[in-house]
Amino acid sequence: MRRTVLLASCLTVLAGCGSGGDDAAPGEGAASTSTPAPVADVGDTVAFTDRVGGTATITLDGVFRTDRADSSQLIADVTVTAAGGAVSVDPLRFRAQTVEGSSVDPGNGVIGRPAEGGIAFDVPEGEVLISYVDPDGEVLVAFRINLASQVPPDDEVEFPPFSCDMGVDGIPICEGDVPDSVGVYRTPDGVLVGD
Repeated sequence: MRRTVLLASCLTVLAGCGSGGDDAAPGEGAASTSTPAPVADVGDTVAFTDRVGGTATITLDGVFRTDRADSSQLIADVTVTAAGGAVSVDPLRFRAQTVEGSSVDPGNGVIGRPAEGGIAFDVPEGEVLISYVDPDGEVLVAFRINLASQVPPDDEVEFPPFSCDMGVDGIPICEGDVPDSVGVYRTPDGVLVGD
C-alpha cells in the first residue's frame, strides 16, 4: 500500500515540474559523470541521501518479466522509505540497462515508467542493472538483476508436468509429479497412491 501511495504522490509532483532540462532522447538517460555506486542485489535495502540532505532507503523487492506484443518488459517492484525529512522519489529517475561486459555506467540506460506492479523497463532479457539517479545524473542506488531473478508473476508459474490415463477399474494411472488434487491413482507399475 505504501508503494502505491508513494508512486501516486511522485506522479503528482512530476505533473507540476514540466519537462525539465533533460535533453536525452525518450527512453534513454543522460550519461552519468559520477563514480559508480555500490551494486546491490534483488531483495537488498540500500540507504541514500538526496542532494538536499533527505535520507531514505530503497528496497528492490523483486522483478519479473511480462510479454508484450513486440517485446519483453521488465517490471521492478520497489519500496522507498524516507528515513529523515521529506524525500521526493521520481519513478522516471530509475534507469535500466543490460549488462554486457564487466563494467557498466549505471547512469545510462532506458528510463523507467510507472506500471501496474511497479516500474517498467523495455530492456531485453539477460542480466540487467537498475539504478536510481538524482536530477544531475549522479547514481544514488544500483541493483544487479541476474536472469534467474526475473521470474514470472504467480499467475504465470509453470507447474511440473504429469499425465494420467483412466485405468480399466476406473482408477487413473498417473506418472510424473502428480498433484494431490488428483486424489487416488495408480502408478504405471500398479502401486495404489492416496488410498
